Amino acid sequence: MHLVFATLIFIAVVIVTVVLFGGWVLMTVIRAIARLLGGPRPEPVARRLAYRPPSEQRVVRCPQTRCMADNPVGARFCRRCGQAIEAGRAARGATGSLR
Repeated sequence: MHLVFATLIFIAVVIVTVVLFGGWVLMTVIRAIARLLGGPRPEPVARRLAYRPPSEQRVVRCPQTRCMADNPVGARFCRRCGQAIEAGRAARGATGSLR
């Protein structure tokens, strides 16, 4: 009885592995065909994570004089101190101009 149960578990694990690996292979082949046909390519991770000089960053500074932390545009509260950021100030960048 234990041998039958162990065999069934082994077969189930093999089936799940084959399905997952087969799906991965299928998606890889579909992506390769799409690239060959000139489909859209995702932006490389290195480019998405690349350093941007402060003039190109879209940030808003915390209005709290002790904090002055950079927060993403559209943030309602400061990441560091929790101070509320006004909606008009959050819509502008660190330089105060609309982007």
